[in-house]
Amino acid sequence: MAGPRGFEPPTPGLEGNCIINWERFREYCFTKFSPYNAGNLYNTALKYHRLLYEGFDVLHTFSRDKCRHVLIALANLSKFCGCYDRFKTLKEKSGLKWGHESSFEVFLKMYNSPNDAFEWLLDVKEKMLYRYYFPICFQALTGLRPTEAISSLNLIAVKGLEEYYNREYEVLEHFRYPSVFLRGTKNAFISILSITMLERLKEWRYKTSYNMLRLALKKRGFKLKLQELRVYYATFLRQKNIPKESIDLIQGRIAKDIFVRFYYKPHVLQLKNQVLNTIKPLENQLL
Repeated sequence: MAGPRGFEPPTPGLEGNCIINWERFREYCFTKFSPYNAGNLYNTALKYHRLLYEGFDVLHTFSRDKCRHVLIALANLSKFCGCYDRFKTLKEKSGLKWGHESSFEVFLKMYNSPNDAFEWLLDVKEKMLYRYYFPICFQALTGLRPTEAISSLNLIAVKGLEEYYNREYEVLEHFRYPSVFLRGTKNAFISILSITMLERLKEWRYKTSYNMLRLALKKRGFKLKLQELRVYYATFLRQKNIPKESIDLIQGRIAKDIFVRFYYKPHVLQLKNQVLNTIKPLENQLL
């Protein structure tokens, strides 16, 4: 008889051999994470799940990034299985850390980061078909993650804007679709729209996918820079003096500090006007 949360038979943890329901764990991953990250996490957990029996010492031989990816996968698997305490004990016993980047490594990433996202977008606009370019442009002008922008456009293509768009605040309310946009630490709450963008969305009828855009870009010789567009959007707004807290809110991040959780209460209409006035010159060139 199948035990709770993917185990057959029921066990108190991972002390002995037990059968993990991998299909249910796969569904768990794809519910919580974007398709790309969910696939990677599932495959990593499938490959290294034995470490939850054998211990984590072997992870000391892995690169920092690989070690971190394995730890994340095993942490999620142990939470799914109801034995996260065991994961924490093994991690502590092994002396492993999560492996966050040092301040110098973050500096180097900033220092060496190419600042060509805008030129890339203009080039893509000129050479790509509209059905491929518009999802990219939509992501660039909303600051969404690539998979979030695609999910948003696919919802609009199928269901329209009636239950999605708030006419008073002039925003897309992603939070109305929690299974799609509220994924633990990866969230999207709202996207601010200009009248021009709204009119384009009213006419949108194409369904698309990340892989479709990736292949279309590759076919025309473009580097894949979809992940960089979210960074470009946040950097652009911050350099135009939009508060960090406002940018975090738009991009689905809620900080844990007291100010944000108890005192920062921006009015949506005021925030909308600030962002649209800031982004308008960019939108004029990209749309």
